[in-house]
Amino acid sequence: MCFAEGEKAQEGAAKAAVAELPGEGGSGTGLKIWVDTGGPIGCSYGTVIYNGAKTAANDLGCEIEFVYSDWSAEKMFDEIFEAERKWLPEFE
Repeated sequence: MCFAEGEKAQEGAAKAAVAELPGEGGSGTGLKIWVDTGGPIGCSYGTVIYNGAKTAANDLGCEIEFVYSDWSAEKMFDEIFEAERKWLPEFE
């Protein structure tokens, strides 16, 4: 399965899982959450993380962004620093 197919499958599963949740005006309105699923798109562990986080974000009404590090510690650190620059510009 290629990355695009894996991500589409995850998004489809997440949409199905959260279709009945409120998602607007929740207690998380205005919050931004960044999630590293750990592995590559479509891996079994990452899919569980993705679905749970997507459901929680929808339920709380907050913004969420997913990254995939393929279990590379170097990539994880790079993504953490990139998320800080993107989401916390006042700390540059």
